Amino acid sequence: MSEVVNSQLVPQKPFDPLITMLNDVEKQYLHNVRQFVLSSVKYHQALKYLLPLAHDNKPVLYALCAWGASLRPEDSSKGSSLLLKSMSLCNRLYGEVVQSNANVSQQKLLELVASLTSHVIVGSSIGSSFAWSSNFFKLCIVYKKFGLHAFEKNPRNTDFTTWLLRSFFYHDVLKLTSRRNSKTAFPLSEYKRILDHENSPNRDVSMDQYNPLMGCCVELFLLLAELNNFYDEYSRRVEAVFVYYNRLNPLLDTNDTNAQYEIITGPEYLEYENARIEFHDWLDNQSRNLMDKITSAKPNLPNISSLEDVQQNEILLTYFEATQVTLQLFLLSKIRRMSSLDYEVKGLMLHLFSAMRVLLNSNLSPYLSFPLLIAGVVAAERHDRLTVKMLYLGIVSRNGETNIQRIWTIIEELWKLNPDGNKHLDWQSVIDRLGYNICVW
Repeated sequence: MSEVVNSQLVPQKPFDPLITMLNDVEKQYLHNVRQFVLSSVKYHQALKYLLPLAHDNKPVLYALCAWGASLRPEDSSKGSSLLLKSMSLCNRLYGEVVQSNANVSQQKLLELVASLTSHVIVGSSIGSSFAWSSNFFKLCIVYKKFGLHAFEKNPRNTDFTTWLLRSFFYHDVLKLTSRRNSKTAFPLSEYKRILDHENSPNRDVSMDQYNPLMGCCVELFLLLAELNNFYDEYSRRVEAVFVYYNRLNPLLDTNDTNAQYEIITGPEYLEYENARIEFHDWLDNQSRNLMDKITSAKPNLPNISSLEDVQQNEILLTYFEATQVTLQLFLLSKIRRMSSLDYEVKGLMLHLFSAMRVLLNSNLSPYLSFPLLIAGVVAAERHDRLTVKMLYLGIVSRNGETNIQRIWTIIEELWKLNPDGNKHLDWQSVIDRLGYNICVW
């Protein structure tokens, strides 16, 4: 349906802060978010694209006002009200586009995608599980209905549409949702095409000109997508093995040793044993392959032209190393189910601590949500958990995003369930129980 993408969306007129539809308080909220985002490495790009749209796009306008209100704790209720107003306006547009059987104009389609994206970004920033998840999964529906290619082939608004697609990718791979939604929304081949990765002749990852940090680490984020899909298949295979277990294990609850021996030498138990062998061989081969990919991944750094660039590249490289170790720990803890007391896990955790301390005092501290989560998952001993808490407090003091508090809640819940850190916990089950649908971007 590439015919839906054939005209200009982004307004060329300058943004007028004195929009007649806003009252004085809402104008102040809009001013707040402009000041906040302009000084934010993490959200500067979002402002670049969303603020001009707010002139004509009411859902985006009120989403930005809600974001500005949320920056003041005393105005959080007003922020929630504005966000609901924005989402209500967006829902009308969503119904028109998704339920339409006729060709949808590019103007309306991109207006909807921009509105949903603004809610995803604002929801992620303020830690609203409802705002983030409801709009993210609506974005999934829209992109699947019209196809990513409809946006990729857009001859105009190249930067804008590319930003929309790449923003969706990062939220997809960095989402914390229920187990059934762990896999990526689209095949990796489609994401690789969007990221200009697939056709690279030497498999080198091209620089993401829209965000140097993500460009530096894009290979790792693609590997995180692989890990999420691997975990999805892992979960399904585990369930298949447990069908045997749940059927056979109660039969062993007898004091008759001969009856027990008869069960474990019978054909059904041998079938169960073969299923276990197949599962563990598959898990070992796949996890080794992924670990090799993670450890051999290379950063993609910008060209160095000044001392400032050299220093920034050092920070980017440190973030790459932190993300690389985070992925290794993700694989070992979530899929390989290694204990936090395992020496390999401990060693990687200490390297992660070291990198995070450096990044905490840099302009990349807002990007430490995912490393913090994994550090909290694997920290077992008291001094290590205190280190994680210190890192958390440092991130909060510098950025203050509500979303990071959600991550801290997950970590605290894990520590309550495993006070001594001497057993493995399926931390996905904690996310499922809390009902969180958030992004650790």
